[in-house]
Amino acid sequence: MAGTVERLEQVLCNWEDKWFVLNTIAQILANEPNLTCDRFDIPMVGPVVNFYRFRKYLREFMAAKNMKEFDEERFIGWRYLGLGQILKDFNYSLLTFPKAIASWTLHSRRAFHLSADLQVLLNSTILDGIYWRDVSFPFRSFAVCLEIPIVDHRGCKFDCVLVGEEPDHKRDNLISFRLFDAKFGEPRAVSLKVRENITKTLQQKRWAHANELLQEVVRVANLKEMLRLATFFLDDNVKDAPVTSNVCKIDYDGRPLEHQERRAPEESIHFDAAVRIVVGLCLYLQTLPPGSSAKSEWKKHDRVGKKHDPRAITNDAQVCTVSCTHKLTAEERKATGSDEQMRKKSLYELCAHFRRGHWRRPPGQGHIPDAPRIVWVRPTLVRRDRLAEGQLPGGAEAILK
Repeated sequence: MAGTVERLEQVLCNWEDKWFVLNTIAQILANEPNLTCDRFDIPMVGPVVNFYRFRKYLREFMAAKNMKEFDEERFIGWRYLGLGQILKDFNYSLLTFPKAIASWTLHSRRAFHLSADLQVLLNSTILDGIYWRDVSFPFRSFAVCLEIPIVDHRGCKFDCVLVGEEPDHKRDNLISFRLFDAKFGEPRAVSLKVRENITKTLQQKRWAHANELLQEVVRVANLKEMLRLATFFLDDNVKDAPVTSNVCKIDYDGRPLEHQERRAPEESIHFDAAVRIVVGLCLYLQTLPPGSSAKSEWKKHDRVGKKHDPRAITNDAQVCTVSCTHKLTAEERKATGSDEQMRKKSLYELCAHFRRGHWRRPPGQGHIPDAPRIVWVRPTLVRRDRLAEGQLPGGAEAILK
């Protein structure tokens, strides 16, 4: 599970690799324009030349007062490159990742690790009657690491969610939910050795050889299945809106908000699951008394079995494991399978066994409209052996709609 915390480091490596490739192309084009084709002109400005400075910038950014000080021109580059051109080589969520990781670095460097039991139950709990004003985030930016990946309609598996404040030039309180593909844990397309070889070749001004090395990198990268990132944004002006309402401005599959057409409900099932889990976690943390055994102490992230990387942004990460105060029964575990089996299944398969839980107001406050719903009525197991043939367990179909 420790590897899931490192998704943030792995996504940053992928971002660096993308800009390294574009930087290499720009240098080759500037000196031997006939060597490459089907590429737009890449000016040597913005992240094209500053990507390798970003880690140092992150360390210095910890002294910033707020996210408005983040240097978008150097590390995202809206002003320098046309958006349509960037998106030919970048997933929009990856392009803007530096701002998200800067928010996490500035505000917390914290990650919650959810037990599989708790994740199943939170995802099986509806949020009807919950308003965004009822949700108190534990930090202004935090990560949620999942034992069981959230699976979208295409089969892509997301096992890490990063939530954080990302104000832009129009809105001061924009909050992002970013989902990261479990495949980020696989080996990089641009290894450090390959990068060193290309850099050395560029320094020697051997442009043709550098282009050959680059084409091999592009070929290997194309053979790898495309890594998925998905992001949706929540504007602060929706505090009085229900969590279940369609208030999220979604960036799906790398396209910016204003470039999207209306999407079918099944294409947002992973966003719905992320909201149920993250919001449910926030409400659940409010119910835990001080010193609860269901919540561990904050501990420094341990890279078990891996060589220490002094540059890794997750070196200073603090991890808290959150489990369920009411453990799943033997019958419930039998319905969902062993822990190892749970990690191999999709969230939909697991949650189909439960009748939905819900959040209600504390006793004696049910008649008070503004009273927060912080009492968790836990999901209950539906006995499959008692269902008629072809009948779905209660709530199963509604889980992902």
